Amino acid sequence: MVLGWWAPTPHRFSAVRLRMNTGGAYDDALFLRLAQYLTQGAWLGPYTATTLVKGPGFPLWLAAVHGLQLPVATAASLTYGAACSAIFVALRPWIAGARQRVLIFAALLACPAALSDFAVMRELIYPALTLLVTACGLGLAARMDRTDTSIGPWCWAAALGLCSALFVLTREEWIWLSPMAIALVLWGLEQHRRGALAWRPLCGVYGFTCLFALLPLLVVASLNRHHYGVFSVSEFTSRPFVSAYGALTRVDHAAAPRQVPVPRETWSRIAAVSPSFALVHNHLQGPLGDIWLGPSAKLLGRLMDADPSVRNWLSRRLQVAVPAGNTGGAAFLQDRAGRDELFRRQIDLFFGGAHNAQAFLSGAMERESGGGWFVWMLREAVVASGQHGSAADANRFYQRLADEVNAACDQGRLQCQARRDTLRPALQWRDWSPFWTSLAYAMEQLVSMPGHAADGVLPHLGEPAALAEAESFLHDRLAVSRSSPMSVPAIAWLTVAYRYALPWFALVAVLAWLRASPWPQRRWVEPQRRLWLVGGLLLVLVLGRLALLALIHVTAWPAANDLRYLAPVQPLLVLFSAMGVLLAWPARRDGRDKRAIDAAGSE
Repeated sequence: MVLGWWAPTPHRFSAVRLRMNTGGAYDDALFLRLAQYLTQGAWLGPYTATTLVKGPGFPLWLAAVHGLQLPVATAASLTYGAACSAIFVALRPWIAGARQRVLIFAALLACPAALSDFAVMRELIYPALTLLVTACGLGLAARMDRTDTSIGPWCWAAALGLCSALFVLTREEWIWLSPMAIALVLWGLEQHRRGALAWRPLCGVYGFTCLFALLPLLVVASLNRHHYGVFSVSEFTSRPFVSAYGALTRVDHAAAPRQVPVPRETWSRIAAVSPSFALVHNHLQGPLGDIWLGPSAKLLGRLMDADPSVRNWLSRRLQVAVPAGNTGGAAFLQDRAGRDELFRRQIDLFFGGAHNAQAFLSGAMERESGGGWFVWMLREAVVASGQHGSAADANRFYQRLADEVNAACDQGRLQCQARRDTLRPALQWRDWSPFWTSLAYAMEQLVSMPGHAADGVLPHLGEPAALAEAESFLHDRLAVSRSSPMSVPAIAWLTVAYRYALPWFALVAVLAWLRASPWPQRRWVEPQRRLWLVGGLLLVLVLGRLALLALIHVTAWPAANDLRYLAPVQPLLVLFSAMGVLLAWPARRDGRDKRAIDAAGSE
């Protein structure tokens, strides 16, 4: 992450500043408030409806940074730099050449997507956490056969567990990194089959990793149980809430926009069979139900009319010209989509398919809440109904709601799909075509970075007093206006360089990886085999992350073009490209290389 090189530390090298929305009740302001309570020794503070809505990983990091008296931008840069350094050390047994690993380190360190969007949110450290988990997994795999002779594997196992726990505490979508765990198990079994590792140390190192992964989660859940009466990391991932949301989304409905999980036309039918939802229904029909709506052309048009920077943002995101103006934003979108084929294709891509784009343009979303919004709309309605007096009360209400709706479905009082206890949207047959299109779109966005935050739109940031208080806690200067941050030439150069170079390096890496595959049968030298396996794992992780974003893009909200969500995977793509280049470049066979490999093997 190069943020620290230009971020406004006390040296004030640049006018680029972190941004923080002091009114972000579910994001910026929430994380800052939780971090402040942590530094006061009050855990997460008194219970409110937002206290447990997200994991405490990022507030814990903010509290640690505050205790160290570091500017938060500098701390974010150091965290990412530590992750890059971990990759450098982790790969030593498999890539003995120091110069090769230095080049990989430099390519990762300068990765522009790791800048995220300069916001004081958990995405600030998400790329670093992703890279740390990857580094620890690779470091453990590279040294797993030395459990009897070295303490190194046990250190890597402990680090993998701790980093995985912090990853889970920071964001909920850990599932896309699960192939790392599967690969480690398979690698260990392969080492055992080859006689390099006995059962006892193999099970021991797995148990050690699980211990250090579960212990922080148990500590957090226990503290939540002590302070709030619920044994869980967050309410958003607790079984009662997940079951309630899943029960509502299984109810059949008439043709509705694909991105709407619970259309309005189902509300009255659900309320008729569920007394709990009837309490919520009263509030959903009121003013609260008019807040979490869209996305729609009418809403975006209003934003375009009110703020010229939104037009600039839309022009960059769609990669088409959007003329300046302060009236008629919605009419412009609808008219342009009707007569300009290029604009219409970009709208289709941006919203995850022609069906979603048509719902956006036609007004079908003006009275509906998309998948990225309904979950918050539901929670606020539950809060308004008085069911969030405590965390235990909220859990009981959500469980009661789930039981009532599921019982109505099972008894035939509601026409429903199969039971769902998950927040994950389901792909239907009609969604597969836009899913593949969105997957390709996410890949293109990952390497082109048209919405890079160096020229992004700053939202309303809050009152000066609130920003000053945040600056005091964060030991860093924050942006105070709605204008875009000043352009930094070095960041722009890096973005352009990666935009042009990364696609070609990635293509070479894919071709080299396919060419080096074990089919048809061939004799492998060990370094080549390990590079191929590492490259395969990284490719699976990259594609898994992009597939997750494509799924969300089609069924919930536009996620495949958001740099915040793409940022964690670009360092992995850079690392995969490095593995491919090493596979493609003929390895030197001189004695010096052999001595380096032997030295790495005896580490």
